[in-house]
Amino acid sequence: MALSRIQEIPISEAACCGLASLAPAFVACLTPEQKDIVFEAFFRLDYLSNGFKIPRPFQLDFTLALQEGRDVVLRAGTGYGKTITMVLPIILS
Repeated sequence: MALSRIQEIPISEAACCGLASLAPAFVACLTPEQKDIVFEAFFRLDYLSNGFKIPRPFQLDFTLALQEGRDVVLRAGTGYGKTITMVLPIILS
């Protein structure tokens, strides 16, 4: 992830750390367009939550899949963060 872009747009320390801590294997698989979507997801969620929420890697995976028109299914317990996976694509549109 191009950290120079982080310096151009003010984001919270939590979002900056979240971006920097993304697994290198995850980032390496992303196209330039997908990297922009990931950055935008961090920025918008950070902005809308006043710095209290950042997307988790599985939420980013699902957001990218939904943006590409692929079907996704997630089965998890309460409080896992499934709602954000459905909200991020709306926030990004």
